[in-house]
This record gives sequence, C-alpha cells and structure tokens, in this order.
Amino acid sequence: MNKALAHADCIFDDSPFLIELAAREENIKTGRLTSILFLRYQKQKKEISGYIDLAHRMKTENFKKYFEKPIEILLPKPTDLSYYNWESLKAYANESPNFRVDANSEVGLLFRNKRDRKVINVDPQFVKLIRIILLLMNLQILKKEQRKKVVKKRMKAIQQELLSNPLNMNKLSFSII
Repeated sequence: MNKALAHADCIFDDSPFLIELAAREENIKTGRLTSILFLRYQKQKKEISGYIDLAHRMKTENFKKYFEKPIEILLPKPTDLSYYNWESLKAYANESPNFRVDANSEVGLLFRNKRDRKVINVDPQFVKLIRIILLLMNLQILKKEQRKKVVKKRMKAIQQELLSNPLNMNKLSFSII
C-alpha cells in the first residue's frame, strides 16, 4: 500500500473506539473489509445520529484528524448512508459505492452490500435474535457431554442479557435438539 495509514504515528491507547478503527483501517482501505458504523452524538440540545460507510468516508476524507490530538469527533453527515437530526427532524438516506439503503422495508432500515448482495439488518432486536440462534446452532455441533457444560454457562449469560434488555419473542420459537 503506497499511502500511509491515518493512524500511523498516533497514540490513542485510551480510546477503545480508535483502537478498533485503527485495527480495521488497512483492510477497509484495501477493499478486503466493509464496515457500517452507527454513531449517535448528543451535546446540550443538539442530537444527531447516522450510519456511516467507513470505506467511503476513508476515501473521501482525511482520517488523520480523528487520530491526532486534539482529536476531532467523527460525526454522521447528511451525505452518509443515513443521517437524522433529532432537533430539526430531518432525515437523509443515501447510497454509497458499497451499500444500498432500503429505508422502506417492513422490518426497518436495511443495507445491501453492492458487492456480495448480503442484506444487513441493523435492528438491535434482530441482531440479538441472530446471536441467540447462532449460539444455539453452535451448541448443536458440540458433543453431548460438552454441550451440557456449555449450555449451562451460555444459557445463564443469555438469561442475564434478556433480563437486562428484553426481546419480544411472541412470534418466535426454537428448540435445542
């Protein structure tokens, strides 16, 4: 890669967000990874939120300013995948070179990757359900003896998570075989 990474020579050990952003930067810039970032910013009466296509923003903007001290805050813009200003109630949805936006879906806001055409559902309840289903699928692969040990530990964790943020499961059913 000819161009230096934006986080090169920057110290940001105190920010888990910047550490994660730096870890993804090279793969995003080379096209091996696409990432959608959700940000919500609140300060006094100003509140904005949005979904950002990181690959597109990294190509169109100098990210060095987000890693250097004093750090500039990465904020959603009306030109990102989605943007909502809570004060003015203005909403924007835009395609990027990597993603199409489906804001009219019955299941909520969806993004479709233009390269592999996979659909990304960003509804937190849906994401939580998928995590539970994947966990249950992984448990089915384990041997019966291993399963008993893991099930107790994992089910306790799931119960704690569901108690802290309940999931509406009226229409859902699944079982462990």
